[in-house]
Amino acid sequence: MEKCLNLIEEHLGLAHVIAVDYLNIPGATLGEVLSDAYEALTRAADGFDPAKGDFEPYAARAIRNALNTLYHKQLRLAKMFPKSLDDSSCPLFSETSSAEAPIARVADRQANVVRNVRRMESKGVLEEVFLVLSPRERLVIERIKDGNSLQEIAEKMGITKQAVHKISKPAMEKLRNRLSQLGYQGLDSSGFLRSFREKQSAG
Repeated sequence: MEKCLNLIEEHLGLAHVIAVDYLNIPGATLGEVLSDAYEALTRAADGFDPAKGDFEPYAARAIRNALNTLYHKQLRLAKMFPKSLDDSSCPLFSETSSAEAPIARVADRQANVVRNVRRMESKGVLEEVFLVLSPRERLVIERIKDGNSLQEIAEKMGITKQAVHKISKPAMEKLRNRLSQLGYQGLDSSGFLRSFREKQSAG
């Protein structure tokens, strides 16, 4: 169990970086994308067999598969329900009085503004986290994100598998540490990146 938790903690940065590629999933919030990425990372850590290869590419493939599944799920929902349930023209809201409708619309718009601000804030944080890597580290992590094994990366870069591992390990640590330095740890109840300040005020 402890080994599993260590794998999860060490590779949170990888999950965040991969999530950035999926922020355009139709109808999905950043929280949903990150939550699915975390769940996939957890499952990967729980089912990982070291005898079958390296964890980083294994986890990256698991996360991408989960987010691709979320993408297709949301795409199907978007086709089935082209109009948002928040749309005031939806029959579900036909009984709302004419006096209440404008108030409800204003509240919905305010909620959407807050969600969009939080989404853009979190997106900016995730992108900034990736900038701490050197070009060489970024290249390795990008290829791990795409699901390449360390051996495949080594062959493409013309270096040894051990050298790739030596690059990837500190790169993962940088990603995780940068999130911590920016004051973020885990998710809040809405699924957005949660700051240490928010955690302390909640306690």
